[in-house]
Amino acid sequence: MDFLKTLLSGAVGAGIVAGLFALFGKRMDQVHEDKKGKMNDIKELQKQVADLQKQMNKTWQRIDEMSNSDRALLKAVNALLLHSMSGNDTGKMAKAQEELTNFIISKGE
Repeated sequence: MDFLKTLLSGAVGAGIVAGLFALFGKRMDQVHEDKKGKMNDIKELQKQVADLQKQMNKTWQRIDEMSNSDRALLKAVNALLLHSMSGNDTGKMAKAQEELTNFIISKGE
């Protein structure tokens, strides 16, 4: 009798374990797939952030270049105003013209 009890409990136990594996195995596969999908989403977001950082760096570089251009133009305008007000300061006019020319030439490189 004990032998039969052990045999049945072993078979029933194996059946229960097999059922649990089937039930939880499918759920674990789904969890694994969800995790892979989320990891892909994270990688895509990281790529997008890196691309945005590159774009921002280029934008800041253009802003710096524009600031330099503005500064060169304002110096030239200031020299023109000084000359027109006093009729003098031709040295400042020549220097501003030279700086503006050098700036324009260096921009073209």
